[in-house]
Amino acid sequence: MTHWLKDGDANMGYFHTCLKNKGKRSSIMALLVQAHWVHDVTCIWENVVNFFFNQFFEPNIRRPMMEGFEFTICL
Repeated sequence: MTHWLKDGDANMGYFHTCLKNKGKRSSIMALLVQAHWVHDVTCIWENVVNFFFNQFFEPNIRRPMMEGFEFTICL
């Protein structure tokens, strides 16, 4: 990266190669789902989305109301 900073725009090929390599290293090629490996891009995407949806999903449950209570704020 310091090479790119030193040479500036004259070395755009180096900079783009660095970005391409970074993308290759950070991609998900396969995912282990319930003891089975998933390789299809669409299936990987769906499993990742479902995982995070389930992590942040909160079921709609009835919570008790706190009517008639007075709370004091202590600072």
